[in-house]
Amino acid sequence: MEDKSFNSEDDSDEKEKKSQTNSEKERTEKIIQQVKYDNEHPDLENNLEIENDIQQTIENQTKADDLVKQMENIFGENWLDITNEIKSKSKYKNYKSLSIESFIAKSNDDLRQEVMTMQLIKKFNLIFKNANLPLHLHPYEIVITSSQSGLIEFLPDTISLDALKKKLVENKITFNQFFRAYFKDNFEEAQKNFVESLAAYSIISYLIAIKDRHNGNILLDKKGNLIHIDFGFILGISPGGNLNFENAPFKLTKDYIQIMGGIESEIFFYFKSIIYKGIIEVRKYVDIFTNIVEAMGIGVPMPCFNGKNIKDVVNSFRDRFLLSYNDDEILNFVYNLVDKALNSWRTTQYDIFQKLTNGIMP
Repeated sequence: MEDKSFNSEDDSDEKEKKSQTNSEKERTEKIIQQVKYDNEHPDLENNLEIENDIQQTIENQTKADDLVKQMENIFGENWLDITNEIKSKSKYKNYKSLSIESFIAKSNDDLRQEVMTMQLIKKFNLIFKNANLPLHLHPYEIVITSSQSGLIEFLPDTISLDALKKKLVENKITFNQFFRAYFKDNFEEAQKNFVESLAAYSIISYLIAIKDRHNGNILLDKKGNLIHIDFGFILGISPGGNLNFENAPFKLTKDYIQIMGGIESEIFFYFKSIIYKGIIEVRKYVDIFTNIVEAMGIGVPMPCFNGKNIKDVVNSFRDRFLLSYNDDEILNFVYNLVDKALNSWRTTQYDIFQKLTNGIMP
C-alpha cells in the first residue's frame, strides 16, 4: 500500500486535540475534522473542469428552461400515478392492504448469487439505518422460482445511466449539466442524495468486491440517488476471468466528481468522511456477514465459489473489514481507497470497452 501524507493543523493543536479525546465517538469526529486531504492529482488537473452553476454549463437561462422541459419525463410516468390509477379501477380498491408491485421475469438465469448479494445489501442498509448514518442503499426483492428462473422487483422512477447518457448525447448535454438543470430547484437535496448513495454503494462495492460496474448496471432515480443492480460478479470474480480488468475498489468517475463540485469541495470531503464512518460501523457485524456468505456457499453452485475453497473466499471477504486496523489506520486506508478509485485508468477503459462491445455509454 502506498504511503499517503495528509495535512493537519499544527503539531501543538493536534497534540492538544488528541489529549482531549475521551471517547471513541469524540475521537472519530475529531479525526474527521482535523484531517485535510491534500493529495495532488496532476492527471486530473486539466480534465476536471468543475461546472458550479447553471450559467457556466448552459449558454443561457432560456436553454436551461428548455433542457428541463426536454428531460422532465425522462424517468417515465410517475409510479405513484400509475398505481393510483390501477387501484381506482380495482374491485379491491376499498381495501387499505391493496398494493401494486412490479417484477421482471427472468429465465435461463440462476439468481441464487443475486439473492445472496441482496441479503448482504439488506443487512448493510439496516446497519446504516440503525446507526443513523447518512448512507443510502436501495435493496429490492428477488424471488427464485427455479434454478434457472425467478422474479426481480422492478425499480420504478429510475433510469440507467446508460439510457440517460444516450439521451444526453443526442442533446449535446453532459451528465453534470443535466443533473443541475433537472434538479435545479432542489439541487442541494439531490446532490446530497447522490453523494450519500454513492458513498453507500462505494462501501459495499469494496467489501463485497462487486465488479462489472458499467452504466447499464447503475441507475439514477428521481431524487438523485444512485442504485446498483445486477450482481453477477462478486467476491473476487470479474468479467474476463482472471484478467480482473476493474481493479478500482469502487466506481468514482469524472461525472461523479463534477456533481460533487470537485475534489476540493466540502461535499467531496463529506463523501470520504461517511465512507469512513460506514466502515467503522459495519466492522462490528463482520461475523453476521461472513456467516451469510459461508452458509450460502455450502452446496450451492454459485459463480463466486466455482473452483474455490469456500473458506478462502470467506477469509478474503473478512479481511476487507480491516479488523486489525485502528481508527487512524482505517481513515488513512479509506483516503487511499478514494485516491485509487479517483485515479483508476482501468475504470475508464472498462467503460470504453463496454461501449465498443455492447453499446453501453461510458
